[in-house]
Amino acid sequence: MEEKDCSAIKIFYTTHSRYARRDLLLLLLMLTMMWAARFWFDTNYNRSIKNQILFSIFT
Repeated sequence: MEEKDCSAIKIFYTTHSRYARRDLLLLLLMLTMMWAARFWFDTNYNRSIKNQILFSIFT
């Protein structure tokens, strides 16, 4: 059973890896763009909260 599952997962990954990678990259790009826009357009609004969130993310 485990070998069958592994082979099915491998077949699925090899047949759909190209599209899955492209969709994952597009999703990551969209998320990063939304995140960056949210922080770049809120420069005058809630500056202290932005700094607190950035500090909590990068440490």
